[in-house]
Amino acid sequence: MATERMVKMSALQIFMVLFGFAGLLTTAWAIWAIFESPDFQKKPLWMAGCIPSFVGLSINFTLPNDLYFWFGIQIPFFSITSFVGSGQWLVKLGFPIIPIIALAEIYIKKTEVP
Repeated sequence: MATERMVKMSALQIFMVLFGFAGLLTTAWAIWAIFESPDFQKKPLWMAGCIPSFVGLSINFTLPNDLYFWFGIQIPFFSITSFVGSGQWLVKLGFPIIPIIALAEIYIKKTEVP
């Protein structure tokens, strides 16, 4: 009988996974909402702007209690990096700033009183 090794995740690792899913859903929702919105100008630019991220969080999954905040441009908003020979996995997740701005624009235009 083979023994299975249980993978135990720390609270920060679980938070990062949930943060990643939330970012992915927000980005996908914003791209779809921009595509469907009749009032949006320059749709391709807004949709392309939803792909990169400018701030975010990163965690070293081999040292799960280290959470880092970063500034910069990252395309796409999610990346996993492995350092050769070290066995370390760095996961970087961006915060979807432009998708949130686009969703706010759409919400404001829909709730505007004529």
